[in-house]
Amino acid sequence: MASLPQLASVSPGEKLGLYLAASQHALSSVLVKENSNQQLPIYYVSHVLSGPEEHYPPIEKLALALVLSAWKLRPYFQAHPVEVITNQPLRQLGEHDIRYSPRTAVKAQVVADFIAELTHLEDADLKQSPEAWTLHVDSSANSRGTGAGLVLAPDGRSFERSLRFGFKATNNEAEYEALLAGLRLALEMQVVAIRVLTELQLVAEQLNGGYEARDATMAKYLARPTSEAWPEVEELPARAVEIAITAPGGAPTTWVQELLRFKRDGTLPLDEVAARRLRRTHSWYTVECGRLYKRSFTYPLLRCLEPDEAQMVLTETHEGVCGEHIGGRTLAHKILRQGYYWPTMCRDAKAYVQRCSSCQQHARAPRQLAVPLSPIDCAWPFAQWGLDLLGPFPPAYGQRKYIIVGVDYFTKWVEAEPLATITEHQMEKFVWKNLVTRFGLPKAIITDNGPQFAGRRFREFCADHGIQLRFSSVAHPQTNGLAEVTNRSILDGLKRRVSAAQSTWTDELPSVLWSLRTTPNTATGESPYSLAFGTEAILPPEVAITTLRTRSYDEKASEKDFEQPSIC
Repeated sequence: MASLPQLASVSPGEKLGLYLAASQHALSSVLVKENSNQQLPIYYVSHVLSGPEEHYPPIEKLALALVLSAWKLRPYFQAHPVEVITNQPLRQLGEHDIRYSPRTAVKAQVVADFIAELTHLEDADLKQSPEAWTLHVDSSANSRGTGAGLVLAPDGRSFERSLRFGFKATNNEAEYEALLAGLRLALEMQVVAIRVLTELQLVAEQLNGGYEARDATMAKYLARPTSEAWPEVEELPARAVEIAITAPGGAPTTWVQELLRFKRDGTLPLDEVAARRLRRTHSWYTVECGRLYKRSFTYPLLRCLEPDEAQMVLTETHEGVCGEHIGGRTLAHKILRQGYYWPTMCRDAKAYVQRCSSCQQHARAPRQLAVPLSPIDCAWPFAQWGLDLLGPFPPAYGQRKYIIVGVDYFTKWVEAEPLATITEHQMEKFVWKNLVTRFGLPKAIITDNGPQFAGRRFREFCADHGIQLRFSSVAHPQTNGLAEVTNRSILDGLKRRVSAAQSTWTDELPSVLWSLRTTPNTATGESPYSLAFGTEAILPPEVAITTLRTRSYDEKASEKDFEQPSIC
């Protein structure tokens, strides 16, 4: 031990060894490698046991030492096969390539034992007080009974327990009973320090000494946390239990859970303001199949989302496969039309867009004053289309570097296709394949004066099919403004979705088109998909978080209703 070797480096794929040691108050390990029949240390790991860890059996302490070593030395465990050299019956840790072998060498094991003992000797006087666990307490009392919910959370983990009391109690008594139950649970788990979070101000102030307990029952409760729940009072701080009052918005119970509890058994929140608000707004909501829905004037029942569900829907709608990185107000409107709702959706959508780095990087800065729009009337859907070209782009697969765009003036439906060349034949092929065979013969097509559209072949094609070919004014693209605006939307969508590999823009084009077709348009107030097919499209969020229409879909019931004769 007088001549400890220096730390050695490792080569890729080299086999490593690990020695473990555990004492009453500390753990240690030594990572070594074999070189010329000599073991050289690579890294030392030590850990001071605290709280319940000191009561682990020896075999569990060694297992904890192995887990901590694998966590702290993760790069070594991921890149090398590791052999644990021990004489203890440890089991395999399946996350990494770990093997076990009998212990033969002594020096490295002595080093590990020495570190474990030295860690305790050096840190005995410097040992800090253990970190406090957090106990969330929530109780409820009404005419049907009394219950409580407990959440004990140490180090990001949580232990949950729900209780139902077999006696009637007031709200204050139920809160104290929940607090005592949580303290008993913490005592069973050998928790030394604890911090309690409660919503009831009276309980918090009485325990902290701010309020006086005039009622005899409350005075008895105040004597119990220190006398029964914590027998070793001298080892704790003067104030063993710290009560923190949380605002109603920061309570563990979400707004959906509060409404469901009120709908089921009439349970009101303890906060008076929240209770009044719940009484005033509960009629806006209904419960179907155990889930909360909001009634709407113009939409079907909207599914109410929890905070984590709302975040997932925001992410998928804004930047998922159907997302186009749209603005905050449009994003909230699109989510609402999908059949979702939560109270702060407009504010959350705006904040999400402001945090999106891609949106901020490619946002347009308006440099021109707004001018009155010149609307172009259209009699029926798909009767009038605007055509335009977009590009050139970085060459993609097949040397495609242009996009031909067609947009319907009635529904605002967008059709687009990447092209390698922009000839009259390609324009004719696009109109036939993407417009005529899908939506029927249009009455008119508006284009610019490019040779691809003004050539004899394309003119004859339109004349043969009874299509009026109209040209916009020269050097005045506003006369075909809908196509120009659609070009800008497609270009903005590609900028936000394409990364450094710009040649992949053809792969992202279908997603951009899908987003444009399913996003409500400002001029019509409806999405192009809805105007074209009479209903909104099923988007990916509705697969993970089902809405009312996806839950109500029953093919057999629909066929049965279809087979029944109509009474009209």
